[in-house]
Amino acid sequence: MEKQLDDDRFYRKLNSDPTLQFSEEITECLKEMCDNNIIDIDTFKYLKPENSKPGRFYLLPKIHKPGNPGRPIVSANGHPTEKISEFVDYYLRPHVENLPSFIKDSTDYLLKMQDLNPLPANTTLVTMDVTSLYTNIPHADGIEACREVWDSRSLKIPPTDCLVEMLTMVLKKNNFTFQGEHYLQTNGTAMGTKMAPSYANIFMGKFEKQLLECSIEKPLSWYRFIDDVDMKWDKGDQKLQTFITNANNQHPTIKFTHETSNSTINFLDTSSTLSILDQLYWPSTLGVSSPIQLTSNL
Repeated sequence: MEKQLDDDRFYRKLNSDPTLQFSEEITECLKEMCDNNIIDIDTFKYLKPENSKPGRFYLLPKIHKPGNPGRPIVSANGHPTEKISEFVDYYLRPHVENLPSFIKDSTDYLLKMQDLNPLPANTTLVTMDVTSLYTNIPHADGIEACREVWDSRSLKIPPTDCLVEMLTMVLKKNNFTFQGEHYLQTNGTAMGTKMAPSYANIFMGKFEKQLLECSIEKPLSWYRFIDDVDMKWDKGDQKLQTFITNANNQHPTIKFTHETSNSTINFLDTSSTLSILDQLYWPSTLGVSSPIQLTSNL
């Protein structure tokens, strides 16, 4: 944990606890919004931080990976930004669910995979994982992606600038404690604040749209659960490697690991297996289509 916190790309050690200062600054900002009739008095009272405390830093070990690296979490319960993070999330979630790649859960994924049957011959099963997505989203890029989806609303209530201001406070006033020391996260967003998954999804939605639009060879399908991508590829191994290389070169901080298989691959808590059905059961020339069989590991 101390090794992660010593990484000055993401964290800065503080000499004192800024929680009270952040609470006052957030309250002042909300009061100004209320005075200008951007939010009503009830919303102001609900969002106003009271009896705030700093976040608490801890790690969840990734027991399925070599060396058991830790996933950093900052508990935001009682933090000055807790309520405004909830407010921001409320206005981000509908846009997340409208993303073409959106997967709600394993059941939703299984249904989407059934719709792909039958797959072309020689289809490759691919999974891709963004390395440390939450901490690697630059504030400017994440905020811009959210601004774009809020600007796309037909009814801009609350105004985009209001939501962006709240989002910025969540990102930049993210202080926490560990072992009695005070820290500030200076890049990315922390898992543990309410809006983090939606924020990451919106950022990745913009990323993948740009990637797919500029790719000459496109995947047969592309579905994503936050930082985990499931892809079906039918253009051959060489073009697949080119596509993955382009994905890793598109953004300076977003990098993928990947796995491929011509038979079985795991995604979330499911296993997908390619199989060839006899002509009697599948009306096509044997070997031309590869229906996919899916099993939930729940």
